Amino acid sequence: MTNEILLGIAIPTYNRAKFLDISLNSLCKSVRKSGRNDVEILILDNASTDETRNVVKKYAEHKFLKYIKNDENIGADNNFKKAISLSRGKYVWIFGDDDLVFDDTILYLAQILDAPTAFGIVHLKAQNFTDETSPAEFQEFKNFKIYDGAKAEFIQEAHTNLTFITSNIVNKSLFDKIDLNTIANNNLGQLYWNIACAILSDKQAVVFDKIYAARQFNSGNYNFSEVFGINLNDTLSSIEKNYDAKFITEIFRKRLLIYYSPANIIRIRNGLSAVRNENCFRSLYEIYKKYPLFWIFTVSAMWIPKKLGLLMIKFMQKTI
Repeated sequence: MTNEILLGIAIPTYNRAKFLDISLNSLCKSVRKSGRNDVEILILDNASTDETRNVVKKYAEHKFLKYIKNDENIGADNNFKKAISLSRGKYVWIFGDDDLVFDDTILYLAQILDAPTAFGIVHLKAQNFTDETSPAEFQEFKNFKIYDGAKAEFIQEAHTNLTFITSNIVNKSLFDKIDLNTIANNNLGQLYWNIACAILSDKQAVVFDKIYAARQFNSGNYNFSEVFGINLNDTLSSIEKNYDAKFITEIFRKRLLIYYSPANIIRIRNGLSAVRNENCFRSLYEIYKKYPLFWIFTVSAMWIPKKLGLLMIKFMQKTI
């Protein structure tokens, strides 16, 4: 074992001390149990005004944990970029401040990342939970697939989960080929660099076991059709300008129209999400009016009876 950091876990946070405490407890426990001395946890506090600093002090005994507090709030996107820049790991794991790991998560991840051939992205599946439910402890590690040169297949599998920061561990060396400062601050910078890294690397991996737990319905201060309509399309267009990626971005758009957008529109209409969805048809129409899938699936989700829409989601989850 060398003194080099294999996995840098970077946690951008702002005024979520309650959730950060639970998250750090799970991470520190998992790092300790792994026995690894090449894992680092870096907390990027975006000028919080709550008890964040005191929460971090509870874990100060752990030498693998470092804390940085910004003098002023630099915005979530810039704090993500700063986390990447300051992380010392061969691999960078931007970790949501309300997500959790299990006791053996770090041990199993380290075994994957120890592979002699480097991955561009290791994509993780999550076990979802809410304030009313607790995630079941992760039990077994067995479902793991390597995508060697199969970039389109990898994008098809990861798809919109490339927008979820905790679902993706990225090889930091790839960021030397990406100018983070040119990526728009539109809540989806992570989508840009995740797809770019998948394009720049020939080998990715997906862990199908639900190796971490993602808290649901805890981020609602945005307009769905703006972020996942306008901003997402702008991000995909920017990728197309900088990379030979049309075949990949079209896969992304089609899956978005068939499932992700309809499912979220229906959840919002049924009051199952705190996310807003203002000017939905107008925003998406200007982007996708030439796509038949938009009219068949996404528009249908806007007017279908709400309860019937929930049944439609269940059906799509089983078939798509």
